Amino acid sequence: MNITVEGRSAEKGELDAPDWITVLNRCSLEEKWARKAKLVSEEMKVIDTPPPTAKRNGKQQAEKSIAPNQVKLPENGWRIIFRTKGGMVVKQYDGPTLTEAIHVTAKIEWNKTCQLVKNEKQGILVFFTPSTEARDKLLDIEGKVHDVTVHLAVPDDFSRGVIHGIGLMTSVQKIKQGIAEHEENPKVLEIRRLGESKTIMLTFITKEEVRYTKLTPSQAFILCVDNVKYTHCALCLCISLRSLASISPYNKRSARTTFFVPAEERLSAAVVRTAVSHLPRRVCGAATRSVECSVNFISPFVQRLPPAPVIAMDEEYDAIVLGTGLKECILSGMLSVSGKKVLHMDRNKYYGGESASITPLEELFTKFSLPASQLDEYGRSRDWNVDLVPKFLMANGQLVKLLIHTGVTRYLEFKSVEGSYVYKAGKIHKVPADEKEALASSLMGMFEKRRFRNFLVAVQDYAFDDPKTWKDVDHQTTTASQLYEKFGLDKDTADFTGHALALYRDDDYLQRPCGELIRRIKLYSDSLARYGKSPYLYPLYGLGELPQGFARLSAIYGGTYMLDKPIDEIVMENGRVVGVRSGNEMARCKQVYCDPSYVPDRVEKVGQVVRCICLLNHAIPNTRDSLSCQIIIPQKQVNRCSDIYVSLVSHTHQVAAKGWFIAMVSTTVETDNPEAEIKPGLDLLGPITQKFCSVSDVYRPVDLGAESQIFISQSYDATTHFETTCLDVLDIFRRGTGEDFDFSKVKHDLGDEQE
Repeated sequence: MNITVEGRSAEKGELDAPDWITVLNRCSLEEKWARKAKLVSEEMKVIDTPPPTAKRNGKQQAEKSIAPNQVKLPENGWRIIFRTKGGMVVKQYDGPTLTEAIHVTAKIEWNKTCQLVKNEKQGILVFFTPSTEARDKLLDIEGKVHDVTVHLAVPDDFSRGVIHGIGLMTSVQKIKQGIAEHEENPKVLEIRRLGESKTIMLTFITKEEVRYTKLTPSQAFILCVDNVKYTHCALCLCISLRSLASISPYNKRSARTTFFVPAEERLSAAVVRTAVSHLPRRVCGAATRSVECSVNFISPFVQRLPPAPVIAMDEEYDAIVLGTGLKECILSGMLSVSGKKVLHMDRNKYYGGESASITPLEELFTKFSLPASQLDEYGRSRDWNVDLVPKFLMANGQLVKLLIHTGVTRYLEFKSVEGSYVYKAGKIHKVPADEKEALASSLMGMFEKRRFRNFLVAVQDYAFDDPKTWKDVDHQTTTASQLYEKFGLDKDTADFTGHALALYRDDDYLQRPCGELIRRIKLYSDSLARYGKSPYLYPLYGLGELPQGFARLSAIYGGTYMLDKPIDEIVMENGRVVGVRSGNEMARCKQVYCDPSYVPDRVEKVGQVVRCICLLNHAIPNTRDSLSCQIIIPQKQVNRCSDIYVSLVSHTHQVAAKGWFIAMVSTTVETDNPEAEIKPGLDLLGPITQKFCSVSDVYRPVDLGAESQIFISQSYDATTHFETTCLDVLDIFRRGTGEDFDFSKVKHDLGDEQE
């Protein structure tokens, strides 16, 4: 059968390696696993151990592996990074050369000393093997790799199944001979030269039984030899570095693995990280699933570190964004999408600012000045990703719409929160999610349920642009209190509606027009309708994934990012911002967007929020053993002026070790004893293993920024949802650009970008 790709014929020898990958992509999964091709390098020389400096760097790296960003790198160094699917960096290992970075990674991550075989021109071959004996069998006495080496499968003895040959055609014959020696009745399907090139296509089937996921006992191989003298086929997969094909699996039964890394002076970082992805994958960081499940693997990739960026005095940007909190990262992405030249800076070494996720767990203890002893009871430290400002996303809310329209959802995974609860008369009640739950609920009596149902139907049918649906309720003049009275709702039901459904923090809304109340209830209802259990969503690996997703969006559209960059001065001329100074460097700009911490003289304190992070080894009592939930304690239930919020996430969201839960209790501070104010929420949690309490000031800008062109976000409030956050972001964008954000400017083919 003749195979063609875009008019090029295999029979005529016109297909190259990328064409064969195209052909493979047409095949079934089993065929793909059977036909992956791998091209590697020429002359190799042995580097038995890294130089002494690499060992010293390795020791320093091991000491600082918790905070690898602190390692000082030479310019043009190399970094091997482990991150989640959403892009959150879990850990990273650095080295002045790629070889040394690989050695450090292997030593710390897998506790193995790797043997390195380096090609000065094209690549590095890395062996993970318990002794040099097996490696020496692959090399001759001069330390050069033989012309052709083939691993037929993963053997018990590392040297079994290795065949050597000299010369291109001689090597093919040696391969056939080796197959005959190691396989019973092998069947060589085809050996032929592709056109006039030096590429030989060898296809054969073995009966070596390889038990690995979906691989079957009989496997077909395709071996491509393209004017190189060394070829390696491991398992039943061969990977083409040239075409950046898929990843070779790591066999659980063997600690011996070989992979190739192209030399840094010849190939791009994209090729390098593809090769390094052959490193043994293990479940680390926040991943908790079995080794076969790759969706939660934290995969390593390699990044060539550019020279330290220098901000030229004459470099000018349309906007400089200071801080990498969620609001600032959303703004940076929106500005970049709108065609602005954006520089994004942060004084910290990490993304997230006030809304960061803390990992590993000892970092959380350190942040709150608590002794980090006896951490073993909490499971693996790197399984924890603890939000400093935990919030949920409304499934049909502004933030989710923003994520979808900008394409940032491709970097994130979400889980629905299992339940929403409200506190009444000393008990926790589930907010009904369907008619069956509503009928069984003890929140209100039977007659009150009927009145409440009529109220919800009227709200859902209310169309702001169709007066026929208003039914004597003008959303511009009728107050929320009058709306409740019209439907005969009692005070407890009105309290429940305003705080558990409309999510108001206090009762000030009662005297305002009811239009906002109707919109909020519609939002809750529409969000609930999307997933059924509750209206809330939460991202896997924590909220720290969100700012990084928007940061990537900004980078795709040309934004420049600089972390760990101190901000010494926002430079003003005639009352208007003209730039930002860091040390002796200055970047000029037309606008600055920032959080309150960068401009303390331009914000005013309007209150405080108390938050308490609690580590639990059990679900919250009376929540049906929910792995995630929200509980709202309305102000009147505890004689306060503002609500108390309780949120719960767990190991199922990849933010805690198996069997552990993270609860957060928060409220607006009203007295001189903030921790006592959240006691009603803490009492609902049951036994608390460890808690971390903090009080944060809440700031808002003193002006709108029109004159100074400095646009400042507000501090995060006590609520457990992002609706107020998004409203602030959209308002800042409108004030800064003079227009609403145009979602149509966002491309929807972001999958083409190279990570």
